[in-house]
Amino acid sequence: MDQHRLSPFGSPTSAPYQRMAALFDAINTSTRDIPPPRLRAAVEQLSLGLSRSRSSMVLKDYLASPLSQAAYCVHFLPWNVYRLCLAWQSSPMQNLGPERALHDWGAGPMTGLIALWVQTGLEGSNTLASYTAVERQRDILDMGESLAGMLGIDKLVTIHSHPHALSFDEEPSQEKADILLVSQSFNEWLPPRGRSTEPIRAFAKHARAHVKTDGELFLMEPASRVVSWGVMELRNMLAESATILAPCTHAASCPLLDPRLKSWCHFRRRIVPHPLHGKLRGALPPEREAVSYSYLHARFTPPEHTKEQRFALARVISEPFSIEDGRGVYGCSAQGRILMATRSRRWSQPLIDALAPDSVASYPRQGKHPRDKKSRALKIWLSDCRKPDGSRYGAPAPAKKDNPS
Repeated sequence: MDQHRLSPFGSPTSAPYQRMAALFDAINTSTRDIPPPRLRAAVEQLSLGLSRSRSSMVLKDYLASPLSQAAYCVHFLPWNVYRLCLAWQSSPMQNLGPERALHDWGAGPMTGLIALWVQTGLEGSNTLASYTAVERQRDILDMGESLAGMLGIDKLVTIHSHPHALSFDEEPSQEKADILLVSQSFNEWLPPRGRSTEPIRAFAKHARAHVKTDGELFLMEPASRVVSWGVMELRNMLAESATILAPCTHAASCPLLDPRLKSWCHFRRRIVPHPLHGKLRGALPPEREAVSYSYLHARFTPPEHTKEQRFALARVISEPFSIEDGRGVYGCSAQGRILMATRSRRWSQPLIDALAPDSVASYPRQGKHPRDKKSRALKIWLSDCRKPDGSRYGAPAPAKKDNPS
């Protein structure tokens, strides 16, 4: 069923699905003293304000009042948990463990900790020793800690709250992080206007100083063109001395920063929201059929230089779409944007699922691949591609050959 296939948490019997239900109950409990019409009006105002102007809302401290904090937990917290859980399905955290420390910059209502609990339960090998939340608004941290208490997360992890604004001038803490998580807040470090990379370079240096030698960074951001540009620039800077785990499948310079391209690095994932989402007090109806995001997952170890293989990897960056002579999806690779295509215009559901946005495919590195006439992307027939496990997609072979152009 689409309901289960497109749920970020699987079937209703799965543990993540049930933990997400518990989160909705906790949010309702935490906002029970606010009349639903008043809460709904605050949700609408906050949603409209944040979508209108990224930079101006940062300057206004949009989480300063108790009402706006409650509205944030009702509206933005669930959608951000969806995004993180989807991205972690593609690129799971590698440094979880009973002695590990996670630092969360711009933590809001401890979004990263709550999402990690929903996804993993913070049990067994997926546990943490400590979670440190850095957020300039004390009250929103308190709200997150209250939610964590209602969910029992505080019994699984030692929680530290640090209510202050991050500064690039401050000295790194003595306890460096095994994992640094920055969710929906890296955009606040970007220049309000223009494309200066100095703030991004300062952020990269600051992050590197706060993370252990083999630690990892996970960045989750909105899918806007400006913010995605910042994420891609950060990725290029980190690639000089770190290993890029995702979404990139290569260490070459980001091909999507090419100013001639209209596309940018982001993912649009079709989902079915949790059924309890629509029952949140004061919430807007969860009518979205998809969530969009940009993300970056890196490990602070030198990049590995492996021998070139016959097949290279590409990250799927679009949903299937019709082309002049069939159907295809775009992928991002070390050779730039590629178009993986079939002559068939009808794809089975298993094929659509196997090539969903943010999935990985392998394609033949060598060969005279033609250029797609419209996008100028390398065009590779899906019958020549492979799944990550080496098996075929089962697509029909092309009926005729294209002339390289």
